[in-house]
Amino acid sequence: MSPTDTQRQTESYAREPRGRCFLNKQEVTGWLSLEVDSNAFMSADTFRVVFAQSHLPDEFDIDWFSRQTTFRVEIQFDDGVNGMQTWLVGDADSLQFDPTARTITLEGRDLTALLSDRKTSCKWRNLTASQIVERIAAGLGFEAVVTATSAKAGSYYQIDHVQVQDEMSEWDLLCYLARREEFVCHVRGECLYFEPIVKSGAVTPYRIEWRETESGPVSTAKSLRFERALTLSRGVEVRVASFNVRQKQGFTVVYPPGKGGSKGAGNKEVRPYHFTFPNLTREAALQKAKSLYGEITRHEMKLEVTLPGDNLLTPQDVIEVVGTDSEFDQYYYADSVRRSFDVGSGYSMTVSAKNHNPATQGGNE
Repeated sequence: MSPTDTQRQTESYAREPRGRCFLNKQEVTGWLSLEVDSNAFMSADTFRVVFAQSHLPDEFDIDWFSRQTTFRVEIQFDDGVNGMQTWLVGDADSLQFDPTARTITLEGRDLTALLSDRKTSCKWRNLTASQIVERIAAGLGFEAVVTATSAKAGSYYQIDHVQVQDEMSEWDLLCYLARREEFVCHVRGECLYFEPIVKSGAVTPYRIEWRETESGPVSTAKSLRFERALTLSRGVEVRVASFNVRQKQGFTVVYPPGKGGSKGAGNKEVRPYHFTFPNLTREAALQKAKSLYGEITRHEMKLEVTLPGDNLLTPQDVIEVVGTDSEFDQYYYADSVRRSFDVGSGYSMTVSAKNHNPATQGGNE
């Protein structure tokens, strides 16, 4: 169930949190810490579980661990507000045993790894992107959570002059289709998601508050740090050059269109970026320049924050910072949300996020 607007703004903290770990569908107690790193890079989420050897049940001793070749790991968190939720299902890539510390550690990736390891020779030119996602999900026994699309995949291959090779992984294909549709593609648990990118203003943001008082700062965060790339704050200009074989001519497009203003193209302080792509139409080149511009300027303002753990925030959400009385009060998009549950320190989240500054050229998208 999706959290209400009120929950997202006032209940973003943990109350009596709990964690659970399953190995090969059996719950195993005796862990010291659980960690899940959810990212927004269209790559696998990762996990780390540390067990105390002395606290493990008798049937899960070190001899049992040493004999296993496969660990299907499931990690669940209950923030005390929104109930127990599965945050990751994946296979361990490594097992580490430290007899001195008497700990056993499992590290690995979520089920995105299965898609990365599967190659496809199917082009599915006559299917839409959403239909391709559903077909790939069914092949792995995943549940598909998909927003329907209308364009046939073959039209994208033709526009981009892309040939889907036999060696392309299913995950690479899904990420390509997601970029063309301006969607995000990710796996959570045993569900494959293919949905539009969330824009600021489209949903209720996850709010982080900071307030200065006479007795000191008050915040929903445990720690908060900002960074601004000053080279980007002075402006960015993207130039995309292409030579179209069919039209037998070359051209260059510029984004954003300059008007010679203090932040516009032509200003000596503006940082230029040059790219070359073959066989684009002028419209396709302009769209490529606009997309690259957005990717570059998104790195201008950065945020790192540590918060009490909850089951609300994901990399697909928009974060809003308020209360610093500066230009750092704005929206951010998460790169990574790392959830950690430690038997000593409890449930916490470490978040890294970024965006352009609306007050600079980046705000004119």
